[in-house]
Amino acid sequence: QTGIVWVPTVQGWSVASYRRHAQELRPLLTEMARYYGSAWRVGVGTLCTRPVETIHRVCEAVAEELPATPLHLWGVSLRVLRSPAALPSQVVSCDSSSWNQRFCHTIEACRLSGLTQRYWTITVALPGYMNAIEHALATPKQLPLPLAA
Repeated sequence: QTGIVWVPTVQGWSVASYRRHAQELRPLLTEMARYYGSAWRVGVGTLCTRPVETIHRVCEAVAEELPATPLHLWGVSLRVLRSPAALPSQVVSCDSSSWNQRFCHTIEACRLSGLTQRYWTITVALPGYMNAIEHALATPKQLPLPLAA
């Protein structure tokens, strides 16, 4: 096994385009699964500005097309994790560029703290964001209803 793994990413604009791209990537992903075993995942991208409901529909569509494939969500915010609806169980990781909160209300607090931006980010913003994630994930979620066959 290798310590570096490619993360092929399903992209799209509409739910249908994400579904189509997942279908198109399926042969490559099947080959990658044989090569990497369980040490890999498939990204679902271009989610950063999407409504929470759209992100859920996209994730459900990709999960349906790629069953048993671990998914990583690129660019989701806390609002997705705080949603009362559960994401598909295949979603095993996610990331966000907003974790350090430099693009919202803490810029002035950082400036007034006297700390460097780097030190503020690591000692204040990151622990605060990690606490917010833990709280969001600990909140009970409504599981999706199974689709009729």
